[in-house]
Amino acid sequence: SCIISEIYQLEQLGLSLLLFSVKQPNCSKVHNTVNNIQAPVTYLPPVTSLSGTPFLQWFCANVPSFWPAHRVLALHRPLRYLRVLKDAIAMMWHYREPEERRPRKVFFKEFLQAGAIAHHLLSRTSGTKHLHAHFCHGTTTIAMFVSHLTGLPFSFTAHAKDIFVKSLNPGDLLQRKRRQAKFLVTCTDANRHYLNDSCPEGAPIHTIYHGLSPQVFMPTRAVSNTIPLILSVGRFVEKKGFAYLVEACRLL
Repeated sequence: SCIISEIYQLEQLGLSLLLFSVKQPNCSKVHNTVNNIQAPVTYLPPVTSLSGTPFLQWFCANVPSFWPAHRVLALHRPLRYLRVLKDAIAMMWHYREPEERRPRKVFFKEFLQAGAIAHHLLSRTSGTKHLHAHFCHGTTTIAMFVSHLTGLPFSFTAHAKDIFVKSLNPGDLLQRKRRQAKFLVTCTDANRHYLNDSCPEGAPIHTIYHGLSPQVFMPTRAVSNTIPLILSVGRFVEKKGFAYLVEACRLL
């Protein structure tokens, strides 16, 4: 919902947006704000799971959906296309798990997806001037590839586990993304400090806290109650920090 709210607010500021989704919607229920968003959404061709599938089998099953876009890119921008393809293949080997001999296939999948977006942007007079991705792992890798294919600058928002789970950005990949991006956004100062410590060089990092419009959630009349009431909303999993909230209440 924070991303939906951001898209809506950007449109209210006068920006014209194009949205790309790597996945098809799998739920009929949507936030009310979605109905107020004007930006068109382009869904990328679906891909099958890489897990447990031999790469050649996966390649034959998925490349045909992306081939028309990649064929056009290869014909019209051959040097740029081959350079990005070479980078993607190099990343498959460079960022593989230390104990693994096999390449990290996900980078080829993300290269395919990037080609579909790049073709869409280059084949239309969309006037697109900038790329932005949410979450700093797979989608930002795609945005980085699109940037290399099109020459458009990119930025990204880093949120939560995409920052802290090392396997999602193995090796120096997150540092590489920061060096190549125009800017970064994250939602807490703690995240910003962590990113500055772990990725000390590159684009500036901006802290933009998630928020809700007070026009949507108007406060009700205060109820006098001597007992403090704290409302915390989130999934009941460890990383959401409810245990720390309970401990903090004990200390109070």
